[in-house]
Amino acid sequence: MCCQDVDGNRVSKLDGVRVQCVSCLPDNRTVLAADAHKRVRAYVFDDQQDSTLVYVVVLLAVSVDPRSG
Repeated sequence: MCCQDVDGNRVSKLDGVRVQCVSCLPDNRTVLAADAHKRVRAYVFDDQQDSTLVYVVVLLAVSVDPRSG
């Protein structure tokens, strides 16, 4: 994942991040990204900080209706 200025010049780069969806916070510093590991992480490019905000666990429940044949 790369951070670019308005002219398209790369300002910063984070390796190994596979982003599925991204959003920027109004502080103009923090980027929220959902990645391929089912996490929502916050990235601050100014000081190369990142933290996991949410880890999504998928649960699947199956029930059988005894009335069905």
